[in-house]
Amino acid sequence: MTKREKEILSLIYKGESNKDIAEKLDKSVRTIETHRFNIMKKLDANNLAELLRKIDGDPSLKQALELNQ
Repeated sequence: MTKREKEILSLIYKGESNKDIAEKLDKSVRTIETHRFNIMKKLDANNLAELLRKIDGDPSLKQALELNQ
């Protein structure tokens, strides 16, 4: 997973919307949607709930996203 994908995944995990992430990173909503699609494909998640469960169930992924604070 790329550095940008990790950054976006961290923001998704924290509950940010695609629009909010796009504004925060100064990117288009479509760019964020593409990153989100690629993240879900890489983590084999079919929906947001599944994606969040995968993060919660993988301590190394949580650590990589710096979510263990």
